Parts: sequence; C-alpha cells; structure tokens
Amino acid sequence: MASSSTTPPTSTSASSRPPLAHGPDGTALVPVDDFAIPRNATPEEIADFILFAASDQARFATGAEFVADGGFALGPLA
Repeated sequence: MASSSTTPPTSTSASSRPPLAHGPDGTALVPVDDFAIPRNATPEEIADFILFAASDQARFATGAEFVADGGFALGPLA
C-alpha cells in the first residue's frame, strides 16, 4: 500500500495557501491544488482504502501494489 501526504485531523485547511505535497525527505514538491484531487488525503480515507484491500471485495487481487495518492504519481496537471 502506497499513500500520499495526509492532512492530520487537527489541522485546518482554511489558510490562503494550499497545503503542499512533500517528498520522502520532507521537501515541498508542488501545491496540492495542481493535482487531480486538489487536497491531501485524510487518515480516514487511507484507512478506508486499506480496509477495502484487506476485504473479501478485493479477493482476486494478488501481488499488487495499491496506490492511493489522489493523482500525485501522475504529476501536476497542465
């Protein structure tokens, strides 16, 4: 399971600048609003995806890496 940046439940997204997506080393990459889904994931969204992957509904999937990144791997939209 690979996920993108998440927004902690205690943070607010009401600031004038959108949250940034960060690389593995913590450096800011691009504003989240440049992605297919223009926000960070919530911890609950990542947990829901993991629960789905572990459920009988995903019983035919084997040996795969699931990515829940809101389009991050696609890169910024032009």
